[in-house]
Amino acid sequence: MVDKIPPMERLNGFSALEKEKGLFREFKDSLTDKKVHVYVDNLSNQKIKVVYNDSSKLYINFADSLKTQELLTLLKGKIKESD
Repeated sequence: MVDKIPPMERLNGFSALEKEKGLFREFKDSLTDKKVHVYVDNLSNQKIKVVYNDSSKLYINFADSLKTQELLTLLKGKIKESD
């Protein structure tokens, strides 16, 4: 879980009030053109950061922080099952 998403350049998507959704590129990865997917319903709450093979990144949370915590528990369970 992370408190803030890093500064990024929006490639497409939207933001409204506390919501931020779309495809972004991190400033530090502008040369490699790695994309970051962001699906955040509440910017002030903690976000789940998912990284796949050091290349794909996803930040996600729900407006309800309990749903975000439930998703984190589910994802951690799936990781343990695959080991």
